[in-house]
Amino acid sequence: MEEVVAFKNQHHKTLFGIVHSPDETLPGGRRIGVNLLNPGIKYRVAPHRLNVKIARHLCREGAYVLRFDPEGIGDSEGDLPSGKSMIETWGLIQRGLFVNDAKLSNDFFINNYHIEELIMIGNCGGAMTAILTAAIDPRVTRLILIDVPVILLGSEYSFADRIVSDSKTIDYLFKAYLKKLLSLPSWKNLLTGKTDIKALKKTLQLRFQKYFKAPPQKNVQSSAQKPADTQKLNKAFFESFESLIQQQKKFLFITAQKDGGAESFKTYFQEKYLTPGHNYQHIIDTCFIENANHIYAFSEWQEKLISKIVAYVKNTRRDN
Repeated sequence: MEEVVAFKNQHHKTLFGIVHSPDETLPGGRRIGVNLLNPGIKYRVAPHRLNVKIARHLCREGAYVLRFDPEGIGDSEGDLPSGKSMIETWGLIQRGLFVNDAKLSNDFFINNYHIEELIMIGNCGGAMTAILTAAIDPRVTRLILIDVPVILLGSEYSFADRIVSDSKTIDYLFKAYLKKLLSLPSWKNLLTGKTDIKALKKTLQLRFQKYFKAPPQKNVQSSAQKPADTQKLNKAFFESFESLIQQQKKFLFITAQKDGGAESFKTYFQEKYLTPGHNYQHIIDTCFIENANHIYAFSEWQEKLISKIVAYVKNTRRDN
């Protein structure tokens, strides 16, 4: 069963969501709830309806799943911080913009659906919201973090740096920009300097590069290859992670091979904390989705991702 739910946040705004309730919970285990967060500034459905697909698969396995929109996103009341560009808003999300709403969504979910064990899942910005929320909410027992960004987006590292050149991603972004041609707010953002021009320019260059002679490549380091002291690592992520492993919370990290932040994740997190024989093998699992891009555009990538998530949640039930 899928039902619309609503609850108030600390700003007295009504937040809307969907709860997926299984026909019956599997015997012999605790009542498992999964709070499946929105990815960044996108609403609870996610690109290619990925969150809906994940939720329905988990529900068929006997889990309760909540998908909700935080303040200013999707169907929920309120607005995103005014006067901020898209890239600035992304930076705020990475620092915890939606954490209070996520914590309150946990309250609502646990109290109204009698959840006994709570898992949080997030992709990209949703992964950051999940780990920051778990750090202040001891009821969260496990985290599934998909393509979690370890570098803050800001003036020296923009969304454009996360755009990779596979055709599916570029076509998706190009179509999104085409839709904005009919949007007055989008034109207003462009004229007032709030549009991420660097990301728009890179999308157009990659979309039409096959029609033009490629310029000679400059010998310039990519953002992911710059020395660590020039990177803007997200301290909140590392602090939350270290706090949670001290509490023996369990993690599954999932990385898409062609995600724009995959190299930074590997260099600044995986190679530091998760080298062979690391001390956290009993609480941390990792997996790698070969050839997948950030939005898991192809159905085979989605199927691999969903199968990893479902297997992990089912193991949660067996571990109880």
